[in-house]
Amino acid sequence: ALEQQVGQEIRVLGEIIKEPEVSEQTNKLYVRTGAGTILVSADKYTTVAYGDAVIVQGTLKKPEAFDTELGRTFNYPAYLLVREVEYQISFAEITVESHGNGNAFLATLFSLKHTLMRSIESVLQEPYAGLGQGLLLGVKQAIGEDLESAFRTSGIIHIVVLSGQNVMIVVTFILLLLSFFLAKRLRIIVGFGAVICFALLVGLSATVVRASIMATLLLFADFIGRRYDLVRALLFAGVVMVFLNPYLLVYDVGFQLSFMATLGLIIVVPIFESFITDGFAKLTVKDYLISTIATQIAVLPLLIY
Repeated sequence: ALEQQVGQEIRVLGEIIKEPEVSEQTNKLYVRTGAGTILVSADKYTTVAYGDAVIVQGTLKKPEAFDTELGRTFNYPAYLLVREVEYQISFAEITVESHGNGNAFLATLFSLKHTLMRSIESVLQEPYAGLGQGLLLGVKQAIGEDLESAFRTSGIIHIVVLSGQNVMIVVTFILLLLSFFLAKRLRIIVGFGAVICFALLVGLSATVVRASIMATLLLFADFIGRRYDLVRALLFAGVVMVFLNPYLLVYDVGFQLSFMATLGLIIVVPIFESFITDGFAKLTVKDYLISTIATQIAVLPLLIY
């Protein structure tokens, strides 16, 4: 039904199925309709939330590839296809019909997230508040375009992009906190819930999903008293993710880089450590240096491509 209306002005009823992505200029909404999901770009000040039923009015079009400022062609249709989106409406007019139509549990998590963001803003000034939100909650757009550009130029944008490290920090903190008054197995069960809630809270990006699956396998292995094998856990996470969304394997660079970087940490780091001399091994910077080199080697073919 949508294919037949490409290029036409349409008016369609749908539901916002993800948390709105607010940037300095627009508000991006994933709107599920009876004929498919549409990526809608609206005015930055459009007040909408997850679970809102909205009427969207604008010109329906199919996403197109475009050239980046580096002169490369970005396959935007494939990028959106990973997110199950084949159509978009830019500069749309939004009318909210009703609220609270989404999953109640997700709505509660997103409400908690915004409460945490407001708490950070109440004790920190910008740009520190935005940086804190990025580090803790993965809200990258909170740091602003200028600071994000500076982070990219200096090569440290990864510290405000959620990764396996963030997931493991959450797991470790929860287990440590509960160790004072809960038995081990109960702590692990709560840890399962913490991983799932955190993944949903920050958005199910490929990196977060991969790390969350590996973290839950770690907890499960500890729960049943089995040895945890990193390579098997990584391969299991990759197979599950590709089975659920095959487009990840070909079109999601985040999934590819995350998978290869983790593989580098697992396989390449031990090789480097075996060649390190005892004198150099005493340097504090050793672990960081080896990890950096190992991940760069692992992702180098993708970066060149």
